[in-house]
Parts: sequence; C-alpha cells; structure tokens
Amino acid sequence: YAATWSRRSGPYNSLHLCVDRYEEAARRFRKREATELRWGHRIEEPGVMDLIRPADVIERLEFWSQQREREQP
Repeated sequence: YAATWSRRSGPYNSLHLCVDRYEEAARRFRKREATELRWGHRIEEPGVMDLIRPADVIERLEFWSQQREREQP
C-alpha cells in the first residue's frame, strides 16, 4: 500500500502481512504526515508504488509462509 493507507482498505485481520508505505508517500508526495491528510485521501502520483520494494514483498511472503508452516499439524 502506498497510494492509500492499509488501515483504511487493507485485508481484515491480515494487516501484519501488508507492505505499507503510505506514511512515506504522504511525506514525499504531499509534504505532510499521513495523519494530517483527510481520512481516505489517495496519493495517486507517478512513482508512488515504487516506494514498495520487491524485497519488502518477498519478506512478507516468507513471513506468511513460515507462519503457515508453524500452524500446520
């Protein structure tokens, strides 16, 4: 999530699996803290999704996979 806050539109009960760069996007593209923006404000600018690095996504996927392995009997 970078264009919108995962807290607003993210997966219920799975926010810990999200890569959320909304706060960084707010500072970089709006020059404000995310909490200062109107609730539901979207940051739709070229390059905003570039804040989410593939390594961050891979780390969350690996975390999820390890979590599932521990839950399996």
